[in-house]
Amino acid sequence: MIKRNGFTLIELLVVIAIIAILAAILFPVFAQAREAARTSVCLSNVKQLSLGAMMYVQDYDERFWAWNWGFYCNGGNDGLPRDSAAFWTMAIYPYVKDKQVYQCPDDILQWDDAWANNEGQNCSDDNGAHDMFSPASGQYYWCTVADGCANWNPKYVSYGANESLDGSTKLAAIRAPANVMLFGDCAAQLADDWAGVGSTTTSPSPPGNANYIVSRVAFSSDPNGCCLMWDTGHTATWFEQLTNDNNVPITGNYLENSTRHHGGENISYVDGHAKYSRWQNLTWFNLGGGGN
Repeated sequence: MIKRNGFTLIELLVVIAIIAILAAILFPVFAQAREAARTSVCLSNVKQLSLGAMMYVQDYDERFWAWNWGFYCNGGNDGLPRDSAAFWTMAIYPYVKDKQVYQCPDDILQWDDAWANNEGQNCSDDNGAHDMFSPASGQYYWCTVADGCANWNPKYVSYGANESLDGSTKLAAIRAPANVMLFGDCAAQLADDWAGVGSTTTSPSPPGNANYIVSRVAFSSDPNGCCLMWDTGHTATWFEQLTNDNNVPITGNYLENSTRHHGGENISYVDGHAKYSRWQNLTWFNLGGGGN
């Protein structure tokens, strides 16, 4: 009788086939688990930013940061100084004390503070010198290393604050804080919570609609950096029927892939709670502009 010291070829092939089948089953599960972990980290970030904002509000007579578009960017300052440190990112930083909290691990755009320096915005007198999240001098917020900008500032910001809360809004003026967005995944650092008032992409502007999507939030990771995020004044149905946007074909899973977390975004609210929401639910009404 011949004693065998190893496996036959057929036995080895069977084992290899079993391993391949298990790998095909488990690898997608591992990928989903990693994505779930990144989403959880992002949700934690949004929650921590909210806690920092609430501490700021309590220290400043229950008012939100003083930055507002009219004073800092639209000529309303009447010669008064415009300090880039007034933007919400820096206003709450003493309470957050960790720049990584401002960064979502799923953020593919990685844009700096759009309103900090004067490249295209002219919103400060110090050209972003007092904002650590400001783009490098002479550089636009969207220009990263991938765009050929070697002096890109890696202290990017993945989240946007509710733009309707700027200008020292009083906390007591918010009647339903559990229904009003505070922070969220966002393509820019100001979330267009005013989206329901009408479209800024069509002329004349249509009347307001409580079901208009807050597009900067809903499509925070548009792979082209344009243009879904700037399509203000449209419902979910309009987006779902879209086939072309500024010469960008909208096909297949493009809408889902333009969200940061597989079809949705992380949102925090003025009362302090935070949750994940599908992009179709990120309307003017649901984020507070139409329901408060």
